[in-house]
Order: sequence, then C-alpha cells, then structure tokens
Amino acid sequence: EGRDVWVLINFDAANASTDYVPAVEALVDVDHWMRTFAMNDLASYWDAFGNPNSKNSFLYKPRHNRWQIFCWDFDVGLGVFNDPPTAALFDVSDPTIARMYRTPAFVRRYWAALLEATDTWFRIGGDSPIDRLLDSKYAAFQAQGIGLAHPGSIKTWIRGRRTFLLQQLAGV
Repeated sequence: EGRDVWVLINFDAANASTDYVPAVEALVDVDHWMRTFAMNDLASYWDAFGNPNSKNSFLYKPRHNRWQIFCWDFDVGLGVFNDPPTAALFDVSDPTIARMYRTPAFVRRYWAALLEATDTWFRIGGDSPIDRLLDSKYAAFQAQGIGLAHPGSIKTWIRGRRTFLLQQLAGV
C-alpha cells in the first residue's frame, strides 16, 4: 500500500529532526499532496492515503520530479456510506501524514486548497459548476434509459459539507 512505500522510501526525510520542511519538500510534491488530501476531505473520501483507511492511492515518482499521489477507487464519500457532512478533517492514524498536517508550511496549502474549492466549484445552487455536472450526468443516464436516484441527496450533502468546511476555515 502507499503508506508502506512512503515510509520505506522517505523514512529519513519524514523523521528529520532538523530541516524537516526542506527535507520533505525535496522529495515530495507537497502542493500536489495537500491539494489531493483537501479534495479527499471535501468529499469525505476516507478510503485514501492521508485519511483513516490509508489505501486506494498510488504514490508515483516521476524520473525528474518529486513524489506525487493519485487516488483511485473513489467509491465512498459524498454521503454514500452515511458519512456525515461534519466528518472530521485530519482524521489520520499514519504518523508521517499526521506530522505533515501539524506542520504550518504544509497545512497552509491544505487550507488554501479547501478555500479555493469552497469559493469555486464546491457549492450548490444557481448555476454552480457542481450543479451543472450532477444535473448533466443525471440527464445523460436518464436519456439512455438508465434508472438511478436523482442527485438531490448528493447536493444536500455537499451543501452541508461546504457549511462545515467554511466553519473550519473561519478558524484558520
């Protein structure tokens, strides 16, 4: 799993007692990771690396770049498994990621990504991007005769999650 690879490859940087931030930034694309973690937390996708289950992720090291993280199997979140819109942020048992979350130079990037999302596409109502996406996907399925539930419950969940996230952002 991703966590095991991360721990083995980056043990020294992740556990540095001095120069921790530059040591991690030399190996990890921290902006990419924090944006990925923020995206997962927007949707309460708890099944990925950086969240409680810490799996369903690929860690990738391009030849001339730093480690990146890519999630897959995005089948939970958005209230699918009765995830409350108020599901906690930073709910991680991995000590390496927990340390990143406690590091201001890293966690500021996480909060910035959450703010960007709540200010742009992660809102419901009017002609919002997520409304258009959900409605167009639903219409396409309907046009093909595929029956599925209306996305209203997802919209309600997103509205609640966004409210919770804005409350969290107000404190930072």
